[in-house]
Amino acid sequence: MYESRIPRPSEAHGAEQVVALFRTWRGAVERGANPLAAMSASLEPLRPSLELAPACDSFFALTQACLGRPLLSAPPGSPQRSADEEALLATLRQIPALMALGPNAAIPHGLPGALQWAAFAVLRALNAPAELEFEPEPPPAFCPFGPPTATSP
Repeated sequence: MYESRIPRPSEAHGAEQVVALFRTWRGAVERGANPLAAMSASLEPLRPSLELAPACDSFFALTQACLGRPLLSAPPGSPQRSADEEALLATLRQIPALMALGPNAAIPHGLPGALQWAAFAVLRALNAPAELEFEPEPPPAFCPFGPPTATSP
């Protein structure tokens, strides 16, 4: 878990806004509600971008589908990020290089085209990469969505 303050989606920006929207998405999915409607409502009254909620909805749903398991969030209001929340952010960090250069050490297998474009749409809606406020970091040694295996470096 990673420590940080996670504000409401309408108060957040950059990476924290992605995490806040993910928690809203996860909660709506668990309740059987429409996550897109819940995410759009959570951005009111500021609504930084009309495409942010749909882009995040696609990114989260496609990531979950590619993994074949539910994505897990930290509890609402928790100052800590879940491992999946950190992995979503790690994926977004790699998208500019992945789109410019193709598969790399961080994501050697690349991403399915739809997932890559969904992540790119999130970055575009955030006016990224500057809005993400990420420090440059080396590529992860293993898939950010799971623990290293015996075959991972």
